[in-house]
Amino acid sequence: MLPLSRIVERLAEVYGEPAPSPSTTLLDLVLFENAAYLVDDERRSRAFRNLQMQVGVRPDQILAASEEALVAAAGQGILARNQATKLREIARRAIDEFDGNLESIRSLPVAQAKKALMRFPSIGKPGAEKILLFGRIHAVLGSTRRVCGS
Repeated sequence: MLPLSRIVERLAEVYGEPAPSPSTTLLDLVLFENAAYLVDDERRSRAFRNLQMQVGVRPDQILAASEEALVAAAGQGILARNQATKLREIARRAIDEFDGNLESIRSLPVAQAKKALMRFPSIGKPGAEKILLFGRIHAVLGSTRRVCGS
């Protein structure tokens, strides 16, 4: 069996080095996942940068933004209006449940941290694990769904 470091090296040889995470802030990572729908990483990154520059990524900035500004920021993917609604829901939940700061999730055990992140739109178990990994909280690899018969 190959050591993990060699497996990672071989993956990098085939696919190239992964792009760095857009942030290690938990709210940024949740917003990043929701910035655009059904897009590749490059377009999702552009959508997140648009959100940062045109609206801001603090919950109060998102809630104060016009619908048009949020739709424009999320316009890298399909269903931009739906994503704008999700961005507002994230901001509202961040304020209502976390006083506007998701960083308190860092102190939770991994199972509770996943559960807290999964309260946000479009964040399932694999997404929560990805956020925990890229947020440098817990070294977990994202789970995948089992396909019938596998």
